[in-house]
Amino acid sequence: DEMQAEDAGNAKALSDAKEDLELTRKQRSEDIKFLQNLKLQCNDLDAQWEKRSQTRSAETQAVAEAIAILTEDDNREMLHKSVTLIQADSSSAMARRRSAAS
Repeated sequence: DEMQAEDAGNAKALSDAKEDLELTRKQRSEDIKFLQNLKLQCNDLDAQWEKRSQTRSAETQAVAEAIAILTEDDNREMLHKSVTLIQADSSSAMARRRSAAS
């Protein structure tokens, strides 16, 4: 009688262990799929980041070159004249609008 109870207990433990093993294998398989997908996503994000970083670097360099060109003495004087001309043109346009509105 005691042997039968022990045998039944062992059979139950074996059944539970087999079920746990199957669940563990299934979960491992799902985890492997998730990990593979995650690696692909990370590689894609790394490539996107690298591309954005290169673009930002090129933009920064272009802005620095534009500032250098604009701040050269000859160009600064020409820029000042251009701004003055734009302001004068804008002022005369406003004056025309005011006289037309009157």
